[in-house]
Amino acid sequence: MNPYPDIRQLLMLAQEIEIIGQGAFRELARKAADAKAASLFRELEEEEAKHEKYFCNLRESTSGTATTMPCMDADLRHRLDQIPATSARQDPAGSLRMFRGDESEEELLRMALEFEQTTAVFFQHLSGCLQPGQDRATFAAIIAEELNHVAAIEARLSALRSCAS
Repeated sequence: MNPYPDIRQLLMLAQEIEIIGQGAFRELARKAADAKAASLFRELEEEEAKHEKYFCNLRESTSGTATTMPCMDADLRHRLDQIPATSARQDPAGSLRMFRGDESEEELLRMALEFEQTTAVFFQHLSGCLQPGQDRATFAAIIAEELNHVAAIEARLSALRSCAS
């Protein structure tokens, strides 16, 4: 049975994922060891904010009578369940409670990498639920940006590991 029978619920989840991403990148920028890394994370946070607005608008223009999500296998459901949507709310200081507070930059990068990889896979599956006339080009561009986030985080991780050795 599909746990998300209404396409609007899936788009709301996409919107929430982007909100969590914004907070995670804000936290990464705050904890970054150098200005270049902090700048990267602020840019990623801004992109996530744009994606959130897109999903909000898409959800508002979507009827609830879509087919079930294609290829929503148990592994993807499990990966989505691991995104701490309910615990990852902003506190008054603007950071996320999903972090312990003592993570290294490498730990935060690994968390962000896993998050972005899961997000990209989810969005690729979600693109199959778009209704006729909906903006597939923008959706494809968001998926490409999420994959670019993965590449940017992997590059930062690689650079961090190079500096450590």
